[in-house]
Amino acid sequence: MSKKKMLGKLTKNALNAIAPDFVDSTANIVSNELEKRKDYIKIPNVVSLPVDEASSILESYGFKFSKALIDPDSKYAERRPLTVLKISPNVGWAVDPKTFVKVFYADEAVITKSKELKNAIALKKEQQKKKQQEKLHNLTDSTVNQTKKMISKFDFHKHKE
Repeated sequence: MSKKKMLGKLTKNALNAIAPDFVDSTANIVSNELEKRKDYIKIPNVVSLPVDEASSILESYGFKFSKALIDPDSKYAERRPLTVLKISPNVGWAVDPKTFVKVFYADEAVITKSKELKNAIALKKEQQKKKQQEKLHNLTDSTVNQTKKMISKFDFHKHKE
């Protein structure tokens, strides 16, 4: 019998001996996890709701939570103040009812700073665009000038006699 066949038979026998225990232990782990998660609830979608309304919804689900002011960001420039912008854990996640939830919102000052950031980004993009156009214009002018110089050096209008 070759080494390969012998190793195959040994592996098959070992798996047959171990597999029932492995399957049973895996089934137990899965059952325990399912039992533990049967009381889990999904995080409700309170994003874009006023903070007070979101608070009462989270309370109705039994979550303990805190409200936190979010840092200014250009993506919040068009948002309304005192509305939920983000929630952690994420909306829709199934979590233990004892999970602590964090609600992020923006006030007038954050919205104002976010608008300033957005305007600064737009201004920077506009300046970069102007620089690119200027470079392209300079390159075009340079190419035209070089072509004119070459044409003047070579008199293509001379006729051979």
